[in-house]
Amino acid sequence: MNKRWMAGALVTTCLLAGCSGTGGGSEASDKTTTTAAEAEETTTTEADLSEVGDEYQSLVEDADGAIDDEIEVRDGYAADNDLSGGIDSTRDLRNALYDFDAAVRKLDVPDDQASGVNDVLTETGSYIAVLDEYVEITEITDYNTQLDDEATARASWYEAVNA
Repeated sequence: MNKRWMAGALVTTCLLAGCSGTGGGSEASDKTTTTAAEAEETTTTEADLSEVGDEYQSLVEDADGAIDDEIEVRDGYAADNDLSGGIDSTRDLRNALYDFDAAVRKLDVPDDQASGVNDVLTETGSYIAVLDEYVEITEITDYNTQLDDEATARASWYEAVNA
């Protein structure tokens, strides 16, 4: 019981000591303090072009690798006269280009580079659209025509990417 009484007395003493200081009570509330507002400092951060360039280059290399892989796989299906396999082979490339598009959109590029980025995104979308058209093909002749359309889209994509 003695310990509880002493603990209560100690808490009461601490509370009273805290309130009786010169900074507490009604005296403190009568004092008005003002601080001068500091001028806000604004900074503009420009994207580190070498870092963005390295990231972009890595994205392009990944997409280019997917293009090469798809061509190699498709050639295997063509050798076997497997139309549905050739059509299915475009799916992985389409997904890789879709991922490329999403990653390019996230890059922090300066305003003076926006036009080039828009060109890349436009050509990527066109390339994806051509790949999507494969699913409608039922004849080898249509497939060969689609290959030509894809080659044109791929060339336009490389042109935009390299610019």
